Amino acid sequence: MCNKKKGFDLIEKIAKELDKIIEYKWIIIGRGTKKLLEGDYFIKNQNKFEILNEIKNDNETYFPNSKLIDYYKKSNLYINLARVEGSPLVILDAISSDLPIISFNTPGGDELVLNNINGHIIDGFDFYLFSTKIKEFSKFNIDINKKEIIELKDKFDLSKNIARIEKHYK
Repeated sequence: MCNKKKGFDLIEKIAKELDKIIEYKWIIIGRGTKKLLEGDYFIKNQNKFEILNEIKNDNETYFPNSKLIDYYKKSNLYINLARVEGSPLVILDAISSDLPIISFNTPGGDELVLNNINGHIIDGFDFYLFSTKIKEFSKFNIDINKKEIIELKDKFDLSKNIARIEKHYK
């Protein structure tokens, strides 16, 4: 039905488990997400989902787009279902927004999600465990003053990295 690499095929499985344990509203943003609305489960449960196509950054100077930032701000949790991630900018956006993150154990995600500090890593693409962690983390708050969080944000700070590169070239 949808992009397996990005984990769209797992959304329905996880949602059905969530239906058993928690009330939720799931915002799903990205290229090809509108295809989800073709599935029977999503048609019957449209009230549980806000599904938006990719929010491009064509008219703004900085990333991510301010509309996307608004969605991060109104969220309680960032869920990364991708099976393959190279440089997961969406996870960096979630970190910048101080959102807890639940992600599969993928290269890139495994460097950015610190277990029980800013989120949780799920091994083996276990959608049932993923659902359980969503319930546990639905009210999880990140201690933004924690040393590990400060170091993580510093490591990926765009302004600081630009300054480091400029210094290197000088």
